[in-house]
Amino acid sequence: MPTFTIPCITVDQRQNGAGPQFALFAAPAGQIMQWAGIRRRNETAQGTQRALNKSKLSALRNFLAKDARNTIAPAITITLRLAPEQVHEVDDANHFSIITLNIPEGEAEIEKPGLIIDGQHRLFGIAAYDPMCPVNVVALLNADDLETAFQFLVINNKVTPVQPDLIRTLALDYAEGALAVRLKTARLTLNANLPYVGIMDTDEDSPFKGIIALVAAGEQTGERFVSPAAIESAITVIQKKEVRELKSDDALCEFFYAIWSCLKQGAWAPLWEPASKLMTKSGIIAMTSFVTDALIAKYDYAENLDVSDPTEVRKQVRLILQYQTPDFWTSEWTMKISDALVVRGKIVDALTKIHRNLRANVPWHEDVDLVAL
Repeated sequence: MPTFTIPCITVDQRQNGAGPQFALFAAPAGQIMQWAGIRRRNETAQGTQRALNKSKLSALRNFLAKDARNTIAPAITITLRLAPEQVHEVDDANHFSIITLNIPEGEAEIEKPGLIIDGQHRLFGIAAYDPMCPVNVVALLNADDLETAFQFLVINNKVTPVQPDLIRTLALDYAEGALAVRLKTARLTLNANLPYVGIMDTDEDSPFKGIIALVAAGEQTGERFVSPAAIESAITVIQKKEVRELKSDDALCEFFYAIWSCLKQGAWAPLWEPASKLMTKSGIIAMTSFVTDALIAKYDYAENLDVSDPTEVRKQVRLILQYQTPDFWTSEWTMKISDALVVRGKIVDALTKIHRNLRANVPWHEDVDLVAL
């Protein structure tokens, strides 16, 4: 069982005891890798780190190899789980201490006392150059999982921004928005409709179950291809109609499910794949907007539609889709699809023109400017 003795300086940055205690030290890169693990989001649900980028690792190794004067000054950030007896104060006045780590052979990454929050590429790059090369370390002692996720997101957003979908994934892991509240203090905000993403990714009745691009352990790239932001924004489209019957979460979800369950059947089903224009953020928002407008018009003026009745909503959606075609979404467009507001507007305009064309028994693409036919 390897034993590591680490001299350090302990720091209480917040004197009120609310924040974690820090330990500052340097240790050989190869040694750190023996007692500090990495939890990657694509490997475990408890993970925060992104997958290792081998090109970054290689670049750091080459940087050190090219010139004997080259150094990497920034510290890596880790958390350390320690029992009280593992921290021995040597000089209380100057905050000098000794940390002792005993690591069983073959310890799994997730069981190691250390957990890397920031700097995995620096650590691996330095270790690839020379395992004995010292690395500067800032360690948070005995930080809980919420603190670990918070520190990861704040640190990485101040240097290399974290993918928004990873932020959403982590936020959904913590009950009652605890992480979202902390992130606001760092000026990192989340869409108010984020909870609907969590519901619709797991609800058995949801057409989007299991395909929203939340970073999930053990899943292959491409299994999740619907942007969480698309769901958030599509829900906002419905909310802006301010229909009294859709104020509750259940009614809102059922209304949204009614639209998209119809769009997942029959000739529309092949469009539910990663390369589909319909499954892009703009596609989902535009189609939700078009169908919702038609449904609320029926609710307001024509048929007194009961929008709280999913069966009736589905019936009306199927009628609306009789005057739409999946061919529009597979055809070549004159404009590249993107997240721009102008693109979403062009799509809605095209859907409106297609509806009128098919009702008039003319080719669906006639005078549809977005289609290159």
